[in-house]
Amino acid sequence: MEYESLRKRDISINFWAANFYAIISVLPILIILYFLYLSIWEKPVISFKYPYWLIYLIGVVIHELIHGFFAMKFSKQGMKSVKFGISWKSLTPYCHCKEPLTVRDYRIVLLAPLVILGIVPTIIGLIIGHNGIYGFGLLFILAAGGDLIIFWKLRNENKNTLALDSPDKCGCVIYEPEESRDDN
Repeated sequence: MEYESLRKRDISINFWAANFYAIISVLPILIILYFLYLSIWEKPVISFKYPYWLIYLIGVVIHELIHGFFAMKFSKQGMKSVKFGISWKSLTPYCHCKEPLTVRDYRIVLLAPLVILGIVPTIIGLIIGHNGIYGFGLLFILAAGGDLIIFWKLRNENKNTLALDSPDKCGCVIYEPEESRDDN
């Protein structure tokens, strides 16, 4: 492969670390959003009339399918480049793209589930005062925490640099020529 002759840097972390850092970094935001909803609508977000565990499991599958859809859209070989699975060591589902994408496209792949399943439902739930929709959005902002960590690690990367998704960790390997750290 032509990219293998480039300099490479691994910016991935294991799934346990990603889950831990996701909770630590996203939880304060979720607490603020929880109290924002409570102050506006004067009712709690969490309600036991919704089977959250089932909604969460279905949402996790959809989260990974969204990653897969965008990875397929940006990869040259389409669906042939996308693999789904579960890391049984950390009980973490994943979507893996087997070919490198530009950092620009990789960032979109990372953030798409956050926007679609997290931010949009949170805004809708807050506007209409529906605690189920709002709670779903908050849950999937938390579920995108690992993606946000990798997005943050990519913040100084050139948007045209290649990123190859890690098959067994959260993150990617960056392939770049020696002088490519400009033009984010």
